[in-house]
Amino acid sequence: MKLIGLDLAKENSDNTVISIQFDDILLEQMKKLWNIGDEYILGEYHRKRLGLQENNRLIIFSIYENSNKDVFMNMLIR
Repeated sequence: MKLIGLDLAKENSDNTVISIQFDDILLEQMKKLWNIGDEYILGEYHRKRLGLQENNRLIIFSIYENSNKDVFMNMLIR
């Protein structure tokens, strides 16, 4: 797993997004493991690194691959 981005929400917005790239996994495998709307749990290291609180929820809103067959997942922070 590689954290590739954190898009902070503008003031008075609820749309902070985390993007993660996964290595050595196919899109079909990823979609069997996770569904849109599922909550994803980050470990303590990544939570601290991103400045997230323990009670923050990460909700998956997209799972996709690029032309190189790299698999990505985007999550909203709530």
